[in-house]
Amino acid sequence: MHWFCGKVVRGKVILSEEELRHEKVRRIREGERACITDGEGRVWLVERKKRDWEVLEEEYYPPPPPLYLAIPLIKPQRIEWAIEKGTELGVREFLLFEPIRGVGRSGKEERWRRIIKEAAKQAHNPHFPEISFYSSLEEVLDAGKGEVVVYGKERGEKFPEGESFLIVVGPEGGFELEEERLLVKRKAVPVSCGWNTLRTETAAIALLSIAVHNLKHKEEP
Repeated sequence: MHWFCGKVVRGKVILSEEELRHEKVRRIREGERACITDGEGRVWLVERKKRDWEVLEEEYYPPPPPLYLAIPLIKPQRIEWAIEKGTELGVREFLLFEPIRGVGRSGKEERWRRIIKEAAKQAHNPHFPEISFYSSLEEVLDAGKGEVVVYGKERGEKFPEGESFLIVVGPEGGFELEEERLLVKRKAVPVSCGWNTLRTETAAIALLSIAVHNLKHKEEP
């Protein structure tokens, strides 16, 4: 079933020009059904009529488990890959930070938000994750995201269980000594991604995949 990003106001489906183009490209015919999501948990089941969409059902889905990914500002195309796959895995927020050793902010925010929207629609995820920016790893840790902080390390411990995770990955070559000391001071758990040396974005997805299975699910208030 097709998924579109939009909203329903007084029974009328409102799609952006971009989404209307997607609808046209997919050649949706009268009688076909689709889902419209506003990216904030609301989903409308709609059916195509001659001139517009008819709303059949409305449902609200609670937010996904609190899963956060902190990733350094590396090459934009690699961040894009991590954001796309992280969205599919249910990340609630991406925290992009400037590492001590790295390339700095790249100004691709709008493109990354479009990638999030498309990945969420592909995965039928009605909650679009947020993107936030920090000037250092210390600022990320000060933000207080996640009950348990986990970071990638060549030789680490068993992945812990928890109700909320902040996954932190370093740039190519790993964290600087100052950053690793900070993680240790904040009682972050070092977890191995295996024996192979992974790129930043690969390590991020590897850790996220494990985290999804280690989350203790609880109902949102």
